[in-house]
Amino acid sequence: VDLLVKLNGDNASVRLKTENLLDSIQQLDITIHAYPEGDDILGTIADNKLEMFSSMWTVNPANKIIYGDKKIIIDNFVIGDGYRNIYVNDINERGIKAELSNFDFLIINGFINYDKIRFAGKGNIVARKDDLFGKSDQSLALTIDTFTLNDVNYGALNLDVLDDGTMTTLTELSLARAEDGMFLDVELGLDKLTNEIDGTIAANDLPMSTFEFIIDDGISETAGKADVFNGSIYGSLDDIKLLADARVEGGTTTIDYLGAKLFLGDEVFTVSDSEIDLTGTSLRDKRGNIANMEGGLFHSLFTDFTTELKMESDDFLALDTDKFDNPSYYGKGNGRMAVEFAGPFSSTDITVEAVTGRGTEINIPVGNVYADYDENFIKEVSRDEVLGYVAKAAKVEAPKLEGVDIRMNLTITEEARINIIFDENRNDIIRGIGNGDMRVVVSRRGDFNIFGEYVIERGDYLFTYLNGIVSKPFTVEQGGQITWTGDPINANINLEANYEKLRAPLSIFLNEFTAPNSPTGQAARNRTDVDLKLFLRGTLYAPDVSFDIAFPELQGELRALADSKMRLLRDNEADLNEQVAGLIMFGSFLPSSSLGNQVGSAGGIARTGYNTLSEMVSNQLSHLLSGFLQEALTENGFISGIDFELGFSKDADNLNGNSSNNPIIPDEIEVHLKPRFQNDRWEIDYGTSIVNNRITSPTNQNFLIHDFVVGFHLTDDRRLKLKAYGKWDRILINQPGQKFGFGINYKKEFGSLMDFKEGLSEEIAKLKKDDGDSVVPNIN
Repeated sequence: VDLLVKLNGDNASVRLKTENLLDSIQQLDITIHAYPEGDDILGTIADNKLEMFSSMWTVNPANKIIYGDKKIIIDNFVIGDGYRNIYVNDINERGIKAELSNFDFLIINGFINYDKIRFAGKGNIVARKDDLFGKSDQSLALTIDTFTLNDVNYGALNLDVLDDGTMTTLTELSLARAEDGMFLDVELGLDKLTNEIDGTIAANDLPMSTFEFIIDDGISETAGKADVFNGSIYGSLDDIKLLADARVEGGTTTIDYLGAKLFLGDEVFTVSDSEIDLTGTSLRDKRGNIANMEGGLFHSLFTDFTTELKMESDDFLALDTDKFDNPSYYGKGNGRMAVEFAGPFSSTDITVEAVTGRGTEINIPVGNVYADYDENFIKEVSRDEVLGYVAKAAKVEAPKLEGVDIRMNLTITEEARINIIFDENRNDIIRGIGNGDMRVVVSRRGDFNIFGEYVIERGDYLFTYLNGIVSKPFTVEQGGQITWTGDPINANINLEANYEKLRAPLSIFLNEFTAPNSPTGQAARNRTDVDLKLFLRGTLYAPDVSFDIAFPELQGELRALADSKMRLLRDNEADLNEQVAGLIMFGSFLPSSSLGNQVGSAGGIARTGYNTLSEMVSNQLSHLLSGFLQEALTENGFISGIDFELGFSKDADNLNGNSSNNPIIPDEIEVHLKPRFQNDRWEIDYGTSIVNNRITSPTNQNFLIHDFVVGFHLTDDRRLKLKAYGKWDRILINQPGQKFGFGINYKKEFGSLMDFKEGLSEEIAKLKKDDGDSVVPNIN
C-alpha cells in the first residue's frame, strides 16, 4: 500500500495506491482532496484507476462530502462500472446510507476460500445508521432473488440485521424456494451487555445434497430432503450452542470407494452445534436390507467434520463396484458385517468386518502373465501385450482415495464367489467357491495389499490356447489354495483342475502294447472315462502349468497297460503334452509324434472346430440359462443352482477320417441338465445323446443313449457321499451297452501322515464315545 500526503496551506491531498489488496480488488488508485470551508471540511474523491470485481470502475466527479459539527452531507457519491453501482447518501445530514445494487455474490467465494463451495446470485445490500453522532438504529439488509450454491438453486435469500442502539441486536435470515415450499428460517437475538444469544431455527425440505458441499470427499449421488424442527440457538458469541431435531425423507448417498448406495429412508435424529447424532437410525441397501447405526458426525458449527460412526447388519450390500470404479478389486460384497468410519473426512479410516453371504462376488484382476498354447504348448505373454489395449479403450485410472484408509477383514464362505482374472477378454478366469480369511488393506498412500488364505471347495477354470481360439473348461478340485502375503499379484497358488468331459477309447493310446484283434485290443476300443488333470502352482504372477492323465474306470490288464504307458509319458513332458493336446482338441489320444499332422489335417481341423464350437455353445447356454433361472428358482433355498450343456462332435475314435461321410453332420449330439438341490447337497447330471451309428452298427441306424449320475452328501461337512450312476459304453460290433454302479465315498484332507494318524485317532475316539461302545468300528 502506497500512501502519499501533500499539504499546501489549509489544503490536503491524500493519494492511496495498491495492487492485489484482495482477490476481488485488483488495483486501487484514488486521490482524496480536502480543504476547509468555514467551520466545515469539504472533500472530494477522484479516481486515477479503480479495478475491482473484474471490472473497471469510475467515481462520479461531482461528488462532494461536507463534514462539520454533528453533521455530514453527501452529494452525488456514486461509483459504477456501467452495470453495478455503489450509492452513498446522508440521512437528514446526521446519518449515512450505503447501497450496493446488482452485485453478483460470487465475490463471497474469494473471502471464504473453500473450494468445495461456490456461492452465486445477484442482489442488493443496503446498510444504514440513522445518527452517526448519537445512539440510533443501525441496520443491514441483504436481498438475493435467486441464491445458488454450487449451481443448485436455493430460492430467495433475505438477511436483516437490526441494532436499536441499546441492548439488543436482532437478526433474521430466511431462505425460501416458492416452487416447492423449501425454506430455512433463523431468528436470533443478541444481548450486547452479556453477549448472550437466543434464537430459533426451522427448515423444510432442505436438499440433502448440501452435505456434499460440506464434506470434503468420499460421498456422491446424495439426494433426499430434510426438515429441522424444535430448533433453538443459545449460548454466547464466543460459544454458540445449537439443538434441534431433524427428519430425513428419502435420503440416499453413495460411499464412493465402496460403491454401495445407502438409503436413509425416513429417520428422525438430533442435531447440535457439535454433532449429528445418528444412533438408533437405520440404513438400507438397494435390496432393502437394514443396517443399524451408532455414533454420528462431529463438527464445529458445520465446519471441520469428523466421523465416529458404526453400522451393523446381518445381511447388507456394502461393496458394489465394477472395474472402472476400482481396477484393483471389484464386485459385490454382502453378508453379515460391521463397518466403522473414523476420523476427519479428509483422511477417513474405514474398517470392515464381514462374513460373506449369498450373492457375493469378488474379482481380483491379475493379468500379468497369460498361459497360452503353441508348439511348445505353454508360453508366457506380457501384460502389455495381452491387456494393453484394455487400458487404452477403457481409460482405467488408479482409484482416487482422497485420504481414505480402508481395512477389510473378510471371512469368506461358500456363499461367495472369488474370481482370479488373468485375461477377462479371453475369459481366462479362475472362479472359485470356498472358505478363507482375507485381510484387504488399501492405504491412503495408494498401497494395496491382501493377506490370508483361500481354500476352494469347488470352482472352474477356462484354459485357453492357440491365442484364445480354443478354450476348454476345467473343474477346480476341492482343496485348492491361494495364499496372499501382501502383493495381490504375487500370491502363491496350488490348484488342481480336471477336464471332466472326456470319454475316449484306448486303442491308439495302447497300440504298441496290444494286438488289434486280441481280447485286450478289442476292449481297448471301448470308450472309458479319462481324467485330464491340470496343475497350477507357483505364483499368480507367473504360474507353473503342468498336466497328468488318469483312468478311474479301468481294471485288470488294461489298467496295468495304461499305468505303464503313463509312467513313460511322465518321464517325457513333450510326449505327455502332445497327448493332452489331442484330448483337448480332438477328444482322443494321438499316435506318437503326430500332433503336427493331426492339427494340420482337414479332419483334425474339423474335429477341433466341432469340439471348440460345441463347448462355446455349451458354456454360453449354461451361463445364460443359469443366470436366468438362478434368481427365479433359488429363492426358496431348495434349488441351489442349475447348469445346462449342449454339445456336438465328430467321431473321436477315427482320426483317419472314417466317421460320417458328410463333414458337416456331427457323429454325436449330447444334451445335459445338471440341477443342484438343497444348497448343493444333491447333485444330478442327466444326459441324452443321439449317436450316428453308421460306423459301429451294421444296420447304419442312429440310436439314443442315456447317462445319469446322482450324488447325495450324507453329512453336512460333505465328507460322506453316496453316488449312483449309469454310463453308456459303445460296443463297436453291434449296439450300445449300459453300465450301472453305485458307491459310497468318505473324504478328509490331512496335511501330513502324522496329521492323518492323529485325525483318525480322534475320529475313532469320538465314535466310541458317541456309541458308548468299546468296539472300534471298521473304517475303510
